[in-house]
Amino acid sequence: MNAYRIFLLVIIACSLFSCEKNGYSDLENTLLDLTNTRWKMEKTIDKKTKDISLYPRQRASYELSFQSEGKLSMQGGCNYHYGNYSTGSNNTIQFSELGPGTYGYCDIHDWEMQTVYGLENALAYRSDGDRLIITGERVVFHLQRIP
Repeated sequence: MNAYRIFLLVIIACSLFSCEKNGYSDLENTLLDLTNTRWKMEKTIDKKTKDISLYPRQRASYELSFQSEGKLSMQGGCNYHYGNYSTGSNNTIQFSELGPGTYGYCDIHDWEMQTVYGLENALAYRSDGDRLIITGERVVFHLQRIP
């Protein structure tokens, strides 16, 4: 009977510690072609401090668009940013030449600059087609596909 209790506790503990909110833990390491896809930011996780930031005040307005020929556009509220991206084997992803494009009626916010810095230091991505995680040196981005 004692062995049964230990076994049951181990199963429960494994179940609890292997779960992640929003089901992102079950994403496959498949090479998804990101060309002509759009994604809205859901949250970022700072790997060092473990802080979670929900994006941003108007979550649906922060968007990444992966265009053809490795071009990327980002909308952050009323501001737009542009750059390049490339994907490789082993789910690697790199962003380059990320910079400001056009500014709307609002100033650039800290979270916009943190997003640009986080993407510039991206290392890998994984997706199941509807959800995308981009992992960087310090930041992990969680995104939801826009149909």
